[in-house]
Amino acid sequence: TVDAVESGLLELFRVERQGFRVLNTAAALAAAHDKLLTAHLLSRAGLPHPRTALFAPGQPFPDLPPPLVVKPRLGSWGVDVVRCDTPDDVARALPEILSRPWFLRRGAVVQSLVDAGGHDLRLLVANGAVIGAVRRLAAPGDWRTNITLGGTRLPIKAPEDAAALGVAAARAIGADLVGVDL
Repeated sequence: TVDAVESGLLELFRVERQGFRVLNTAAALAAAHDKLLTAHLLSRAGLPHPRTALFAPGQPFPDLPPPLVVKPRLGSWGVDVVRCDTPDDVARALPEILSRPWFLRRGAVVQSLVDAGGHDLRLLVANGAVIGAVRRLAAPGDWRTNITLGGTRLPIKAPEDAAALGVAAARAIGADLVGVDL
C-alpha cells in the first residue's frame, strides 16, 4: 500500500529468524518498497540515481528545482505520483499531497525528473543475473510507463551496461529476485 509496508513482512522476518532460507529477505523487501531507502542504498553503493529528498509533514518543501516528481515513499503502480515541471505545478500539487493519509504517516519522496521520453527499461534480476528485460512504453498522453496505467511492454535483450547496472542495484538493496527500472 502507499500507507505502510505489507503486513506479511514481520512474518517473513520471523521465518528468517527461525533459520529458514528465503528469497528476498524482509530487509531487502523493505528496501525495495521504500523509495527513500532505495535511493539511500543506491547512493551509498555509488550507483546513479535521481537526486532525492524527503518531504516530511511540518517541514519545508525540499530545495530541488523542477522538473521533479513527488510520490509516496511506499507503493507502486504510479499511484499518487505527481510530475511538476514548474514551481507553479509544485504549488498546485501541494494541497492535495498534504491532505493524503500516506503523506501524514511517512512523508513524500521528491526526486529530480529523469525524462525518459515515455519509455524505460525494466530488468528482472535473479541471483545476480539479468534473466529478462522489457522496454515499457507509456500510454498515449501519459509520461508514466506503468502497465497498470495503460502502458505497454516489449521484450528486449538488455544492453550490457544496463544489465550491469541492474545487477549492481539488486546487490545494493540485498535482493535475490527483483525488478529494476532504468
